[in-house]
Amino acid sequence: MIGLSIQDHLDEQGDQFGRLVYLQCFENNWYGAVFVDGQLIDEHLDQLPKLLETLGYDLHLADEIRIYGGKVDVYPDKQQCVDEALINLQTLPDDYRLKARSQPKKPLVLIGCGVLIVLIAAFAIGLSSTSPKTQTQQPTLSPEQQFTMTYGAKLHAANALSSAMRLSAELAVMPVGMTADTVRLVGSSLQSVVKYDDVRDKVKRQWFSEHRELTKFYAEDRALYDVPVETVRSLVIYDIADYLVQMRDALELLGVTVNKSEPQTFGNIQNVAFSLDMRGSAGLLPFIQEIIEAPMVTVSSLELVRESKDQVKLSLEIEVTGASNNE
Repeated sequence: MIGLSIQDHLDEQGDQFGRLVYLQCFENNWYGAVFVDGQLIDEHLDQLPKLLETLGYDLHLADEIRIYGGKVDVYPDKQQCVDEALINLQTLPDDYRLKARSQPKKPLVLIGCGVLIVLIAAFAIGLSSTSPKTQTQQPTLSPEQQFTMTYGAKLHAANALSSAMRLSAELAVMPVGMTADTVRLVGSSLQSVVKYDDVRDKVKRQWFSEHRELTKFYAEDRALYDVPVETVRSLVIYDIADYLVQMRDALELLGVTVNKSEPQTFGNIQNVAFSLDMRGSAGLLPFIQEIIEAPMVTVSSLELVRESKDQVKLSLEIEVTGASNNE
């Protein structure tokens, strides 16, 4: 993660700050990193209007906004233009580039619904932004660097499925008059809408009282559960050739329909997308979760529908990221 290079630079300078947002222009795109008490919290690369929308909540809370290479028309009272770029792609140490290829170790089991709640708020950006007139000195990010910088926002596939299974199982035992049959990935959270049909308030109060751990994820104004999913944070490059074959064989053995998309290549990185569809016993879900329990597997779409007491329908879109074979 390139933001770690900035974090180390700030540590060396003994810089003291609370919440800092750093923005730097790279030709047509902008890079943004968020630090809280010296620790990197988030980083993104995008066109400026989209980046400002993504970081809107952090910009609102920021104690200071440092900018290099251009003009940003937002929170001018917090801005500080810096003379030196904190990111120089030409001299960036290897420690902050892609890690060496390695064979995947036995993945750690990610269980539970997770406790990290990601706060996302969109702030309307009414003022248009302008790019610097002279941009010839700005370095160009390679496709590989752009992919790496945005990878940290992707979601753990196994964690998402595990959380969906647990949420679905909990909601399956709701009292008569309360139903929530579908769990769906929306943004970076799993959501399930609760439908009420002639149920007494006392019954609802008792349910929420007896399921306090689950209740903290319930948004009463929208009548839905909203459970956050863990992000992968950083990219480690594995040799995925064998895993791709073994994963597909194991899934198809369970009766899962597997469709593979054309691989995308970003320099030395290969990203392969799969769509998985299954309709059958809920008892198969833990086995599917175990198969995709690997650090290089992320999820982009998930829908789990409980069709009866023991039967479910699962639609899952995952991506496997690793070393490119084009060497």
